[in-house]
Amino acid sequence: MHGAEEAVRVRRDSGERPAVLLRSAALRSLVEGASDAIFVIDASGMLLMANPATHALVGAAPEELVGRTALVYVDTPDQVRVEEEVRRVLAGEPRRFECSALRTDGSRRLLSVAVSPAHDVGVVTGALCVARDVTDERAQAEALERAEARYTRLFEIAEDAIATMDESGVLTTVNRALEEVTGRTRQQMIGRHFIDFLDPSERTGMWQAFAAALSGQRPYRELRFTRRDGRGGIATVRAAPIVEHNRVVGVLAVVRDVTDEHRLVQEVVRREKLAALGEVVGGVAHEINTPLTGILAFAQILLARGLPDDGARQAATTIVAEAKRAARIVDSLLTFARQTPTERSRTDVNLLLAQTADLRRIALREGGVILEVDLDPALPVTWADAGQLQQVFLNLIANAEQALAGVEGTRRITVSSRREGESIVVGVRDSGPGIAPEHLPHIFNPFYTTKPRGIGTGLGLSISDGIVRGHDGTVRVQSDMGAGALFEVILPVVSPPVTVPV
Repeated sequence: MHGAEEAVRVRRDSGERPAVLLRSAALRSLVEGASDAIFVIDASGMLLMANPATHALVGAAPEELVGRTALVYVDTPDQVRVEEEVRRVLAGEPRRFECSALRTDGSRRLLSVAVSPAHDVGVVTGALCVARDVTDERAQAEALERAEARYTRLFEIAEDAIATMDESGVLTTVNRALEEVTGRTRQQMIGRHFIDFLDPSERTGMWQAFAAALSGQRPYRELRFTRRDGRGGIATVRAAPIVEHNRVVGVLAVVRDVTDEHRLVQEVVRREKLAALGEVVGGVAHEINTPLTGILAFAQILLARGLPDDGARQAATTIVAEAKRAARIVDSLLTFARQTPTERSRTDVNLLLAQTADLRRIALREGGVILEVDLDPALPVTWADAGQLQQVFLNLIANAEQALAGVEGTRRITVSSRREGESIVVGVRDSGPGIAPEHLPHIFNPFYTTKPRGIGTGLGLSISDGIVRGHDGTVRVQSDMGAGALFEVILPVVSPPVTVPV
């Protein structure tokens, strides 16, 4: 400090009177040991005193600093602004600003500078400056800001629903995907407990998973929930603790809607079961057919030869009728089990529907059922097995007819067709009582029927579903209790193959 004190004395001797800042050894020691750069300038900007941190900051020795203008160590683009800040300080106004310092080795450092007027006998004679190097701190803050922006973008564009909760289970953040799957905005969710958005049956299990995550575990659960469209869905939930300063302060949950995947898995399992069942049914049906044929033949022989009394004839007639009914059931079983290739040709679905409706029109009229046919005249032809499709349409009309049995009031079946994009949609709607929700998931299973015992085999819809799938199509059903049912067959429009003349 001897060089600095000498400079101060020189400046005083020249008639200028800067503030006397270092009046005690304790204060000098504090300034000398400070990690921030501390220096004093006079009214002309000349450096009168600088502590070791200032020397280290600009990379200059003490004798190189004192007596020089401080502005030479300010980066050129910032010099005009710094001069203006110093003028305001010399006018008596403390200032705080940032500027870039130019070191003697040519490198630059970002400084946060606090400047206060230095008074001597009530007159501002210079300024006391405290500068802190914030280059690394600012770089870290900018890196953190960039990382946060990057993670925010990932958080928002993620297809999985993501939410964070505090230690009590209150939602603190949610992403766009969670808004979409729930149909609620983040304003409606943030600040509320996550339990509020769960079905009552799922709350206990999810609370246990939340508690496990708070204890440091990473639990995984399946969750049943109500989708935005009101339908039930299945999701997987993975939770993980949020740790700050070695303490769990919340939970992160990633929720994936796996409803469609779950349905596909069930469909694969169902098809495998059907394939295995088809093999068993085919073998059983063949085994039953042989003795059944014998029973029917002998009963018909007895009737042909004549029987001595009415009771015996009635018994033989009953045997013939029941044997024929059993034969029809066996034939349905064989149809279900048989894996025969389709025989495709140019097929006019409208013509097929009109013919099928005509087959049932008289019987329906006699049963008091109104049959309406509404066909799209612009429906294109497709490449399909007309015989198999007619079997599907007959099955659906027969099902609709049976659904109307016992219904009072107007009984109506509507058969329709329309085009949707590259698909043909055939609808069969009835005005019956509808299908109970508990039956809907099972109606395409073989042998599943809601009809009374002895009416139907439970194979019609299963066979129809298999035929339509063989045409790369699907069968869907819509039903509300008391409002009837609508079965729709969706078939792709397939252009007939082009034959090249030989």
